Amino acid sequence: TIATIRASVYFYTTEEEIDRLVEAVKEGGNYLDAYFNCPFSFLYGRLLHLNNGPSTFLSRVGTIFHSVMEHVELDAADVNRLYAEAIAQEEEKEGPFSEKAKVLLKNLQDKLQAAVVFYQGHFNDMDHPRFAHEMSIPYFRFDESLPNYLNGRIDLAIFLGENRESLAILDYKTSDHTFDMDMTEFGLNLQLPVYAYMVKNRREFEGARLIATGFARILGEGSELKPRVARVDDDGYRSFEPTPGRFIKSPADNCIPDLGDALSAVAETKLKEAAASIRKGDFEVAPLFVDGKSDACTYCQLADICYHRPSMNKYVSTGKDEDQNEADG
Repeated sequence: TIATIRASVYFYTTEEEIDRLVEAVKEGGNYLDAYFNCPFSFLYGRLLHLNNGPSTFLSRVGTIFHSVMEHVELDAADVNRLYAEAIAQEEEKEGPFSEKAKVLLKNLQDKLQAAVVFYQGHFNDMDHPRFAHEMSIPYFRFDESLPNYLNGRIDLAIFLGENRESLAILDYKTSDHTFDMDMTEFGLNLQLPVYAYMVKNRREFEGARLIATGFARILGEGSELKPRVARVDDDGYRSFEPTPGRFIKSPADNCIPDLGDALSAVAETKLKEAAASIRKGDFEVAPLFVDGKSDACTYCQLADICYHRPSMNKYVSTGKDEDQNEADG
């Protein structure tokens, strides 16, 4: 019953079990975004798994593409073999694809090949690149005063330069994603900041300066595949993209001085903020609306147990609409 489900809040917020809640933060940026989008949805969807439905076709394609991109340095013949193996593994885990889905997967194979060729060509231009695929970051403490821990997994870390002095981090996406630093104030767009925080605080990255981090599209055509990144604007960036604008969407995309420190500081603030709220048992129905728009309710699968009313909405503004109106005026 709903009463029983809601009673679980008290179970999870007892002193003995509180760390099980804070463990959710360990999953990094995506979990943080989910909490700030709506604490109620985070608890019942992410922690109690009450919205676990079957995986969508696109999410399964993403899993398959990710699996192949772990071996992006290999040639075309290997890619075909890896694609077949990845499909078989996905079917073993999630069940067989329909005949229609199998036809779509066959058609998507050419797009995967195009993505591999695109990224191989640019990786070859980089300065002494060394790749770490699906890099797992073990638990580490992010709060000296409380036992709060973080861990995560990075799709691709690229160490650059003869002495591994520079670092680029890419997260693979099957659709277009952008990073907006202004959104981090509200607890959104935190995936890249969390990566930067890991870079700053883990010995695996010691001596490497973060010069670029962003989203690399792996399902698309031509220029659609160009990553969107946040980056530094100095000579250090040239080890990642020798010819500005050839690899990423725009040479001016999200230039942030002291990139690693700036993103890391945002992540640390929001990690501690989320952990503190979770420890207090703050799981209110409070969907976040930014400039009048929200994804929290649009895609939520918890409507049958949610007592949401419009008065519970949390409205924030980036100020961009006002700036645009002034410009138009």
